[in-house]
Amino acid sequence: MAFPYPVFLDLSGVPVLLVGGGHIATRKAAGLVAAGALVTVVAPSVLPELAASVTTVHERPYAAGEAAHFQLVITATDDPAVNAAVAADARAAQVWANSADDPQNCSFILPAVARRGLVTVAVSTGGA
Repeated sequence: MAFPYPVFLDLSGVPVLLVGGGHIATRKAAGLVAAGALVTVVAPSVLPELAASVTTVHERPYAAGEAAHFQLVITATDDPAVNAAVAADARAAQVWANSADDPQNCSFILPAVARRGLVTVAVSTGGA
């Protein structure tokens, strides 16, 4: 990956697709919801706490081409084939995508973040 360009996104009211329904997806959703994103979760099985925290839940597998209907896509599955398919769909639709712990299927990476009041510090290893 080339040297990342750091950025903080205003996700207020932005439709975001989160593919995955487990603990990692729940953690990703918390940050997205806190940023004001309108999060839609798609996964065959969704933890109740995740379902309660997001805008929309579809308990089913990801459907080809679905990424095109969102401005940002995050995958948090343990299935590399699903992550790759979602990432390919996002690239084809020119939608930014991140795949948790899978930098090959990312058009951006997420840094480690620490917040203290109004100060936010983000640290990255460049996807390593």
